[in-house]
This record gives sequence, structure tokens and C-alpha cells, in this order.
Amino acid sequence: GKTVGVNVRFQNTLIGKFDSLVGLWNDWYGDYIAIDSFPRLIIRFEDLLFHLEEVMTQVCECAGGKVKKNVALISTSAKAEGGGLLSAIKRYGHEKQRLDGMTEKDLDYAKGALNEDMMKAFGYSYPEVRVHTIFQKAPTIKYHNTTSNIVAEVGIGDPPESPIIITKNNNENHNGMDEVNSKTSNRVTTIEYHNSTNGIDAEGGKDIPPESLISISKNNNENHDGMDESNDKTRVRKILQKAGMQITPEVESVIPTWSEVTSLYGSKPKIIGLETCAAYRKSVPVTDAMIGPAGIFNTGTNLLAKLLNNQCVFPNRSEGTKPQRGMLWQVPWGKHTPVSLRLKHNHAKGVGIIPSNVLPIVTIKDPYHWMGSMCRHSYAANWPHSDLHCPNLISNEHDVFVRGEGKTIGVNVRYQKTVTGKYDSLVGLWNDWYGDYIAIDSFPRLIIRFEDLLFHLEEVMTQVCECAGGKVKKNVALISTSAKAEGGGLLSAIKRYGHEKQRLDGMTEKDLDYAKGALNEDMMKAFGYSYP
Repeated sequence: GKTVGVNVRFQNTLIGKFDSLVGLWNDWYGDYIAIDSFPRLIIRFEDLLFHLEEVMTQVCECAGGKVKKNVALISTSAKAEGGGLLSAIKRYGHEKQRLDGMTEKDLDYAKGALNEDMMKAFGYSYPEVRVHTIFQKAPTIKYHNTTSNIVAEVGIGDPPESPIIITKNNNENHNGMDEVNSKTSNRVTTIEYHNSTNGIDAEGGKDIPPESLISISKNNNENHDGMDESNDKTRVRKILQKAGMQITPEVESVIPTWSEVTSLYGSKPKIIGLETCAAYRKSVPVTDAMIGPAGIFNTGTNLLAKLLNNQCVFPNRSEGTKPQRGMLWQVPWGKHTPVSLRLKHNHAKGVGIIPSNVLPIVTIKDPYHWMGSMCRHSYAANWPHSDLHCPNLISNEHDVFVRGEGKTIGVNVRYQKTVTGKYDSLVGLWNDWYGDYIAIDSFPRLIIRFEDLLFHLEEVMTQVCECAGGKVKKNVALISTSAKAEGGGLLSAIKRYGHEKQRLDGMTEKDLDYAKGALNEDMMKAFGYSYP
């Protein structure tokens, strides 16, 4: 029941502290609204989608410029966390995803804490107000003349008589316009890449250990003939219900069918390393055993740590600190650190922990989805990219920081202050980072798929916990705010990773051709990931 504060590191030595995400939004924009010492414009992101020409004209002319003819977005712009223009139009033109992940208490808090004057000034409604559209039908643009005050609607002073631009035409009459016609102004051309269940030849990558080291389910071709879509959604629906989520019509509409899930990942989870469990239990007493998550950025390591902490327990070790209970937040050498540094580096809380006592549980994600995640949150990885082209494996006209088109775009990762990894591309990073863990034969480890934490949680958690000598608690379940998938909660993760349609967002044909040839084929097969 406590307000959750937010810290933002704006610069190395400048950290902002806010009461909540609402407080961050209020304060950050409130400061810009209150400015009277220099001119500035404040525009809505949504107006760049739905009123682009009008907004661009006013913004450009405000500074003395002139807009070119044929102002338009392109299908790969407005990425909306990686989904391209169509994904942005879908997300921000409908209301159904607006409140994803929020509880009634969150909504009550937001209603009372959001700056009411700012909400009114920018035409944003509170959830209780059920209207046909979330945003006003014309853009709201506000700018400040240094000789005037701020708009009164914002609650700061009296409005000037002329220099504030406010569009008043917010009540256009659309009576009689059918839904098809009402959508024509936002229609965009899309290209769909269809997934193939056939394996595709690939070259490169590291050697994979003998087949005996890999536990793979072969039953990937379940027959769903005659099963209607509603029944085919039952299994995923139960996952959400078990997590405490109410299945509303809006939720039902985005739930993937089990056929879709199995076409992407097979019908059983994939776990590498189960044959090493007995050796681990034999060499490490259960009183000293520990489990630690590892994985490259954006692969669900935080989710795994929370699940282990909540649902796995060693005998007579249910209390105390994480090391005392044996459920670590990460392996002592650092969850994102390459395994080659296992005995050469310790993170701050890993000092004093014996590495051989820790069973690493490594999470991996479908490389195509993972590359999209890296575009949304790159963490310590550094490569030239922009919203116009990402994932960008092969440069094109949008990669302005790369000299020439058609070149492979390298990636640098700063793991530590003095340790930097250099890779040919995002594909090379995925190949090499996981290839090193797969090749390990000097100590036990498990490698699990992030997607199996969503769709096969109980089976995976049971095998992971028992591998180290622990026991899973009853009623293993995700919670609705877990598996955050870049901020959207469990439903957002189920939607993104249970459907194929967002898997290739942002990639060009040349990117796809490069990935097909460069992704380690043995690793793709071992984890049941298909080529597009």
C-alpha cells in the first residue's frame, strides 16, 4: 500500500528523486510549462501520429522555417517500443492497452496525483471518462512568448491575448461516418514476414556440445484440427487467470492461441544442462547450495530472480538473506558478465560467495525478439542505431552514423570499466555470449528459455529448483505485473511473445538475410527457435 518512488539518473552526477512515476511526469513537464525566460513549444506525441502535417507546419514556422511538401510518416517510424508505425497507431489509437498492468489502487492514486490542469491542457482524460477517443480530434500545441505569461488552462498565470496557439476545433462531427471510412486517413502499407517451420541453413558460431548434453522435446506438431479459437486460448487464459488477471473482452482479444505458441516454441520447454544436476547435488551440500540467474540484457533475469525467491526453497533455509536462503539475485560474477570472467570478477554483493556453490540458471530469448528488445533498452551495449532502423544488422540510408550502406554494424558492450566486448553485430553478441555458456563442461549450469517462463512456468521452475536440491512451493504462478516486457506487465509479455507479428519489427530484408546466415544454426535448433 505504499507509494513507489522513482529515481532518474539524468547525468553522472545529477539524480532526480520523485514520489512515483506520476510525480516524474508532473514535475518534468511542469517545469517546462512554468518556463517564462525563453520560448518553447510543448506538443503531444499522439499528434505526431494523427495530426502530423498541422503540427510540423506550426513547429517549423514557429522557428522561421518552412515545411516541405507531402509531410508524412514512414512505416518504420514512430516505433512505439519497437513495433513500427502500425504498432504505434494500434497502441495509441485504441484505449484497450492504456491501463495494462495497473491495479485499482494504482488508478485511484493516479487520479488524485496527476496534475489536473496539465491533463486538461493537453486533452488527456482520466480512465473513468469513457469517450470514443482518448485524445482531442485536433492537436493541442502551446508555446510561450517571452513577453507573455503561461496559458491559464495550465494553472500558471493569465493567458496572453494572442501568441498562444490553441486549436479550438475539437468537436468535429463524425456522425454517419462508418468505421471503415473513419480509418482511411491512418491507413499505412505493411509488409508481413511469415514464419516457416522448416530449418534453414546457417553458418558460423561456436561449436555445440554433444547431443547428449541437450534436453530437447521433439513433439512440436500437435494436431489442433477442429479446435475453435476460444478453446485454443484456454491454456494461455488459465496462465493469466492464475496470475490474478481478470479476463475482460479486451484481454481476451489479445490472448494468443496455444497453436500460435506451439508453432513458435514447440509444445514442451527446452532446458540445456539437466544431465549435470546430479553432479551438482553430489558436489555441493544442500546447506551450501545457491541458485543464481544469468543472461544477457533483456532476457528475463529479473523475472527469474523474483520467481526463484518467491517459489523455490531449500530444506531448512526458508528465512534470512538471499545468500542464506540460497536464492541469489544474480551469479556472483555478474548476471550479464560473460562466463569467461567467472573466476576473475565479482559484483559488489558477490564477494565472499564461492562460485562453485552457485548453480547458474541462464535465460535466453528468441534472437529476433531479443534484438527488438535491445533497440528499446540497449543497457551497456553500444552501436549506432535510431528509431528509423533497428534492429539494424546491415546499414542503409537511415544509419547516418555508419559510413556507407550495406555494411555490418558492430556492437560494443562495456561489461566492466576495464572490460569491453566487441562483436560483429547484435547477432554476433547473441551467438558468442550464449555459445560460451553452452560450451561449458567444467561446472554444472542450466540454460532455459525466457518464453518458457511465460508458457511453461511450473514445469521449468520445478526442474530448476529440484536440480539444485530445492523444492518448489505449491501454486506456482506468475503475477500480473511480472514479466514486464519493457514495461507492459504480464499481459503485454504474453501478447508480444505469444504472437509472431512483432517478432521482425524494424528489420529490413537485408537484415533478415544476414541474420539467417549468421545466427548459429545449432543453437537455434537446440532452443527450438525458427528462422522467418
